[in-house]
Amino acid sequence: MRKYLVHIIIWMIQLCMLISGRSADGSSRELHLFDLAYNSYLSYQPEKAVEGFRLFLEEFPHSSAKDAALFWYAKALLQIQSTDEAEKAFACIREEFPESPFLCYLPEAPVTTQKGAADHDARNEGEEVGSGRKTGTSQNPALPVARAEPTRDGMLTAYALQVGSFKTRESAEILKKSIQKKVARNRITICEQGDYFKVRITGFKDVEEINLMHRWGIEGLVIRTNEKACGL
Repeated sequence: MRKYLVHIIIWMIQLCMLISGRSADGSSRELHLFDLAYNSYLSYQPEKAVEGFRLFLEEFPHSSAKDAALFWYAKALLQIQSTDEAEKAFACIREEFPESPFLCYLPEAPVTTQKGAADHDARNEGEEVGSGRKTGTSQNPALPVARAEPTRDGMLTAYALQVGSFKTRESAEILKKSIQKKVARNRITICEQGDYFKVRITGFKDVEEINLMHRWGIEGLVIRTNEKACGL
């Protein structure tokens, strides 16, 4: 599994390089669409996530983040029981991105029925309970996905796990209190960025420490940034 984590980190670095080489308007639009869609997924709004990732894929069909967008697009489709479309997205990842770090997280068998999708979710991801998530297995690590926030010169690298993104602080506070009971030794912060209140678990030395959160039924977006960044 460590091999795939290395691939994911390399992918994040490549994405940052790609962004730095594009025009300001193009890269801003691309990141904006991806963030909106992923925030919808983290906020348990699969319909909005599906619409967001669909728009992202239509506007940026050659994006270096296409495999990530396809993966989360398929995950959101499974949540709304669109299993045929989800399987098409998974198949696209297998065909177009044979080296993608997301391959190890794809279902082994095609998910073609609603029952199959429900069984897959119950075995591998668990069900959402209240404002948190209950995991059905402890073998797979939390999935470190999306993009990295750039570090600043002279700053030490820090890691956090973003577990939710909400439009209101009240919703973020509910999730924070729920998770704090499970991980009392970690600091949980609410970071206000744009129109969203993002809940982050902080105090990790590396990605492997974050993966241990899976045993508590917690997964989310790994943030690699500097020690002075918001929420760290």
